[in-house]
Amino acid sequence: MLNVDSNMDLLYAWSKTDKDVIGTVHLPASVWKPEQCELLSHLNSAIALYQRDIPFFEQYVGTGRVRFVHHGADTDFFRPDLTKRDGSPGILYSGVYLRNEPMLVRVVKRLAEKMPGLRFDLLVPEHHRNSPALMPLAKHPAVTWHAGLNDEQLRELYQKSRLLLLPMNESAANTAVVEALSSGLPVVTTDVGGIRDYGGGDFLPVVANNDDDAMIALVEQYLSKPKWRDEIAQRCRQFAEQTLAWPLVAEKHLKAYQELTA
Repeated sequence: MLNVDSNMDLLYAWSKTDKDVIGTVHLPASVWKPEQCELLSHLNSAIALYQRDIPFFEQYVGTGRVRFVHHGADTDFFRPDLTKRDGSPGILYSGVYLRNEPMLVRVVKRLAEKMPGLRFDLLVPEHHRNSPALMPLAKHPAVTWHAGLNDEQLRELYQKSRLLLLPMNESAANTAVVEALSSGLPVVTTDVGGIRDYGGGDFLPVVANNDDDAMIALVEQYLSKPKWRDEIAQRCRQFAEQTLAWPLVAEKHLKAYQELTA
């Protein structure tokens, strides 16, 4: 079950599944409700896409019955392309779920005041743009809104941006993060959830949640030191090629399946 979080009702069929039924969990422990945890206990084994909450999941699935495997990325498709860059520096933000939108608004407004030439591309569904949290940016002159992109348009956004700005309240594995890493795009994010399994605190500097000053300083450091930013970008791409590429991740899944069903 590659996304057990969205298919919990299937677990009603068992009080405890056979060992060859393995569920991959995507969501962090903080969002699991008691009734969902009860259903989770019906699993015999599981795969988690980040390590922090493995002890939590083992409470329900069983000690030693949860394996960690990275979330993968299509590194052949999501790749750097410097020809997509134009003259003005751009910062990309993507997504809705578990994001810290008030922090995003504060950081964008302050950065736009300090650096008038900076532009922000916000990839957010149209129906969500008028949410109370994002309303202050609805007509901000430095912001361009995007939605409904095809794969090639999404890839181009990653390729032409200088940074991915992604303040989060919580996280497990994050699709925007792995696609950015594969695209050689440094991620400026908060030290939450599974971000440390995807370069956070290693080659990617991270900041504490709601530490606006630290996030702004980190963005300024990237933009004022292009050589350093490019070095981090190379580390992002290298990590994706060596750790997140789907052929490698598929092998890790197969190994975990074999171990859990032995």
